[in-house]
Amino acid sequence: MPFELDTNVDLARARNVTLGGRELKVAPLTLRSIMRVSDMLAGAMGAEPGTSASAMLDRLLDFVLLGLARTYPSLTREDLLDSDTTAAELRAAIDVICEQAGAKQKKDDPEGETEAAALSVVGAGSSPGSALN
Repeated sequence: MPFELDTNVDLARARNVTLGGRELKVAPLTLRSIMRVSDMLAGAMGAEPGTSASAMLDRLLDFVLLGLARTYPSLTREDLLDSDTTAAELRAAIDVICEQAGAKQKKDDPEGETEAAALSVVGAGSSPGSALN
């Protein structure tokens, strides 16, 4: 079952996200995953202007899948693609994954977006989920 929680993962510091109406847990990322997430953010920031929304959504989907991999090891890209996940849920999950990777919340941001999420993931001057809104 793709959304089956790995019971071997310590969920004491896990954060909840909702995707497709399901409440899922995002555990703090391992250092290996943090390195991959950082590479994904850097790669997305270097995206060429005019990159299609579909290509950007693919990158964001991979990012979310990586963030969920520790707690849901059997979850696949196809499972997420076939879920009823909304753009708002995807954006919220990205913010939580950035926090679980160790990004600090910006002190002057009342909405609590993380520093990493404030980086331009989908193009100059935008935040990770802005292409989704």
